[in-house]
Amino acid sequence: MAIRIKNITADDFDEIIFLCDSAFGKNYIVKDYLEQFVFAENGFGFVAFYKNELAGFVLNNVFSNNYIPENKLLIKISFLISTQEFGVLKTMAIKEQYQQKGIGNALIDYSLKTFGEKTKRIVSIIWDHPGNYLTKLLEKKHFKYIETIPDFWKEESTNRKFECKLCGSPPCLCTAQIWLK
Repeated sequence: MAIRIKNITADDFDEIIFLCDSAFGKNYIVKDYLEQFVFAENGFGFVAFYKNELAGFVLNNVFSNNYIPENKLLIKISFLISTQEFGVLKTMAIKEQYQQKGIGNALIDYSLKTFGEKTKRIVSIIWDHPGNYLTKLLEKKHFKYIETIPDFWKEESTNRKFECKLCGSPPCLCTAQIWLK
């Protein structure tokens, strides 16, 4: 069965939010966030369809070293990267019933191709939990592990009031892994 990938549109928002609520926790992504992200000049995202059903999505950014939002991690990363611009493979989720079918691989390939038109250096921030298949995909795509950051979403979860799937009510005390290509 072929995987079909397309740009995220407003028509996809409800399904993406539902998928995020089950994958990461309630309110990790809300409609306002998706609108700002997808329609921003530096943001882009894709949805994957399998058997004509939305099976997963990925959100990406491109930042210039001349402009980085108030984010300590991105500022730190900008000093590690010797290029003017860098991409961030930010959020990806695949519906449970469609995992291990090549959808994550296809979304990353599509993202890398799009990044290739904009920048060569890419950072990925992933949830550090047992069974996270993204580590194997990133290794396969020649990303290198950089570091682990404890309590990565603590401040963000409190400010945005999202309820982590593992931690419950804010704050989220989950750890993130940082990967670089």
